[in-house]
Amino acid sequence: MSEYAGFELLERFQRNWGQISKDGTRNIALIKNMMAILSAVQKKYLQMNNQFSRFSKHLEMLPSMIESVDNITINLGRLEGDFNDIEEILLLLESVCDEEEEVDKILKKNDEVHALRITRQKELEDLKASLANEHSCLLEEIEKNRRERKKKSEEAIRKGIWNLEDTHTKAIENDDEIEDALQDEI
Repeated sequence: MSEYAGFELLERFQRNWGQISKDGTRNIALIKNMMAILSAVQKKYLQMNNQFSRFSKHLEMLPSMIESVDNITINLGRLEGDFNDIEEILLLLESVCDEEEEVDKILKKNDEVHALRITRQKELEDLKASLANEHSCLLEEIEKNRRERKKKSEEAIRKGIWNLEDTHTKAIENDDEIEDALQDEI
């Protein structure tokens, strides 16, 4: 039994040794995997630590950034006020421009009316001159006609007077002849 016990012990040792060898190989593979995982975790940790450092620096800058944002907000408020002022000024300028356009239109109409008035006045003066000329021509013609009629009237009166005088002279001569004849008969 002792032979078999040694053989059995050897067999058990070999089996255990094989199992230990297999377990060791498996454990080495597991350790290598664990080392790879730990290496990846370490890289991730270092990245996270760098990111945390940067994040920490950003957090340290946060109060100054908030102050800058507050300043920007104040400046935006001022700008909004300035824009409102500019908008009011532009509206006033637009109304002034509209009024100026209306004034220009009125002045243009006044100029047109003035030019028309001057034209009408010139036409009126030309018409007055023309009428005065026609009137003087008519007066001259009327005066000429009046002188001609007067001349004709005077001539007719003279002829009438001559005729009357002739007739009267003849009548007187006839009366004288009749008287002479009557006296001769008497």
